[in-house]
Amino acid sequence: VKDGDVAVVSIQGSEATVTRIARHGSGITLIPYNPKYDLKSFTKEELIRLPVVIIGRAVQLRGKC
Repeated sequence: VKDGDVAVVSIQGSEATVTRIARHGSGITLIPYNPKYDLKSFTKEELIRLPVVIIGRAVQLRGKC
């Protein structure tokens, strides 16, 4: 996925979330649509160790965003 895309992301294989992706030199940040949730940032090393897996890019969103 590209920077700014909406994607389905699995963290440690136990949960998945639909979130906006922000890529940066040291890793990625997951930007939630729900303001009750905090940003989650991961370094390149954490992406591999945990793992954090981008399952796919969302091609259509419905509802309130």
